[in-house]
Amino acid sequence: MKKHKSVIFIGTAVIFLAIIVRIGYFFYQEDIRSNGRNFENRSKMCFQFAVDYLNNIEKDPNFTEDKRELAIDIETEITNLCQLELTSEAARNYKPSALEKYQAK
Repeated sequence: MKKHKSVIFIGTAVIFLAIIVRIGYFFYQEDIRSNGRNFENRSKMCFQFAVDYLNNIEKDPNFTEDKRELAIDIETEITNLCQLELTSEAARNYKPSALEKYQAK
């Protein structure tokens, strides 16, 4: 009987802990959706942005394996733009090098 009570207690504690973790994760995700993420530097932010782009673009209904190279080139351009200094001169001088091969000649 004593062993049975301890098993019930441990099982209840595990279920309670799982519920608390799930609620915490929900609020964490809601905070990210509402406030975005904070990164320690721009490089890490740009990297994560690029990774998120590639992960999400594969879910696009128009995405096919034939478009993978284009998606990677767009991801490269996103990363380059993200790394761009916030000056008018940098914006004026920016050339989209990863997408040049898609420009009409």
